[in-house]
Amino acid sequence: MEGQYLHQNRSVAVWCPTKAGQQEVSVELHFNLWRLPKRRWRRKFQDRRWKDERDFIEVGILLDHPHQVREICMFLPFPIERRDIEDCGALFRNDSIAEGIFNEQISVEIPSAQNGAYVELKTNGSTFCRVHEFEKSREIISENHLDLKDIEHGTLLKINQIAVDAPANGISDKGKTYFRLRVRLPERSESPFVQRIRPSDWALQSGFEGIELINFRLNEMRTLPSAVQNFLRSTGNPANAKVRLIAFLAAVPAISDMTSSSTPSHKSRTLEREIWDKYVKNGLPDDVAVYHWKKSKKLEESEKPINDFSAFVKLKQRRAGLGTVTIYLIIAFAFGILGNLTASWIETQRSVHLSSQDEDTELEEITPQAEEN
Repeated sequence: MEGQYLHQNRSVAVWCPTKAGQQEVSVELHFNLWRLPKRRWRRKFQDRRWKDERDFIEVGILLDHPHQVREICMFLPFPIERRDIEDCGALFRNDSIAEGIFNEQISVEIPSAQNGAYVELKTNGSTFCRVHEFEKSREIISENHLDLKDIEHGTLLKINQIAVDAPANGISDKGKTYFRLRVRLPERSESPFVQRIRPSDWALQSGFEGIELINFRLNEMRTLPSAVQNFLRSTGNPANAKVRLIAFLAAVPAISDMTSSSTPSHKSRTLEREIWDKYVKNGLPDDVAVYHWKKSKKLEESEKPINDFSAFVKLKQRRAGLGTVTIYLIIAFAFGILGNLTASWIETQRSVHLSSQDEDTELEEITPQAEEN
């Protein structure tokens, strides 16, 4: 329980140390939290996919002036194993997915000379950005491209310079590179971003209103380990890239009602299955809605870069499934048995009491006769 509390009150952190003397670079940060509903049994039989996908978070980093960046660092507030991390780079070979993520009309090119080291995305015939594909070893991202380190109930992920430089090779000064990682979250009861609340009498109801609180924080100093705070402050370290935009997207069951939010969402919609079904490993469940928040600064107009970001969302969902109904029926059946047993016991005690009264009456009638004799 203590570990869960720590996870839910910790912030995510992302920073990009620059090379010595280089301070022109800026960065966009994209975060997608996928809170997927369970698929119905009919869909599982249709798709021949029996296992539901675990919730996951995706982190996307869009760099300009990538030659000036030394490495990309991120802190996630929960333990992570290397097999729980996936590279999303190859998914951008599908132009529909690339267009859906960047909201641009995009064409995709895969340079043969690079042997798939990156995917090049173009708009109006010119390069929009290069999406890096991480080196893999046995289908797991290689340590040559990504380091992992445990830090105070969380994990530090570091995209090494060799990976940062790979898609930037030969790119112009105005070129951009993009990195996107998917990290599977712990089980739902231990989610670092979602807290589930249900009424205390939920087991006594065949259905109830469940509440989920989504709490996402980025670079919030007071909720980060001291080591991460030092990196963000850049004290005695190379300067970090300036953050010009932060986008947070939450994908949740469409039947959930958003009852409140810390800030109004930038936009919302339902996901198109024909596009996003292949984006999710085990297929996209029915009826998924997305809510999108965004914060941006115009650095070219001397606005200050973004230091932190937070999004708090309260969702309400009617819960009534086979498990809930089964628990309700079991408890109702148990109450029925208990009621019958209680009634039987009361009847037995009443019979014993009446029988005792009858015996006392008979003794009173016999005793006077004995005295007369």
